[in-house]
Formats: sequence, C-alpha cells, structure tokens
Amino acid sequence: MKPRRAILSLGLAMLMAWPAMADTDDQKKKEVAAKPATQDGFRICNLSGQPVEVAKATYSAKRATNEAFVAEGWYQFEPGQCQVLWPGKLQYRYYPVYAQNKQSGREWKGDIPVCVGRAAFTLKSAVCRSDQYQRLFLQVDTKDSENWTYNLRP
Repeated sequence: MKPRRAILSLGLAMLMAWPAMADTDDQKKKEVAAKPATQDGFRICNLSGQPVEVAKATYSAKRATNEAFVAEGWYQFEPGQCQVLWPGKLQYRYYPVYAQNKQSGREWKGDIPVCVGRAAFTLKSAVCRSDQYQRLFLQVDTKDSENWTYNLRP
C-alpha cells in the first residue's frame, strides 16, 4: 500500500506543478520568438514606424574614382522588419545605402551620388540614363566588424 500511495502522491504533485511548468515553457517560447535570429552580414532594421524602401550600392575600397557602383533596389521594409542586404562576413568597412518613404518624403541619405531606377533595379553605371536618377547614398561605417546592423530611425 505504501508504494501505491507514493506513486499517487507523486502523480498529484506532478499534476499540481504542470501548469507552472507549462507557463515556464510558454514564456521561454515567447522570449525566443521575441529575439531576432542572428544572421551574419550587413542587416538593416526599419525602426521608423513607417514602410520604407531601401537601395544598396556595392564597391571596393580599392575602386578607381570613376568606377561605377553596382546599385540594387528597392528592398521593401515594413515597420519593425529587418533584412540582411549583404550576407556573410563583411568584407568592407563602408557600405552605401539609401532609404526613403515616398508618402512622407522622409529620406535616409548622405553625400554619395548613385544612379537608381524608378522600379526594382540592378545598375552598374557612373552616368544615369534617362529612365534613372541619382540619390545621395549614406556611407555606413561598420568599423571593420564582421556583422553590422543599421537601424532606420524616425
């Protein structure tokens, strides 16, 4: 009789503790879901509270002055969304980017002129064609880090 009572007591104790264990498991799941997965590379996060579109330009630090950038865009970012634009270990210190919200007229810009297209594009030209225009890209300094996150703030 004593072993049966011990098993019943143990079973009752487990049943009473089960909701607390379930809450702990649910809390851990929420914490994991709230943490963004770390990804190698150059990542942009849209913290502006509004949808934005982003263009990127790639060049080597050793490029000639008249050499064109390779520019790509438009990457769509919803509020709170993050995306990796350059995956893998970063190779350069500086990464040129431009972001805009056409509805509000808000821009994240710098002083590097780069040709962009009106619709999705990949361009390699120092001179803009008639269906292209220039935007002033900002140069994000990653301080020679292997990974970097650039936040678009309001």
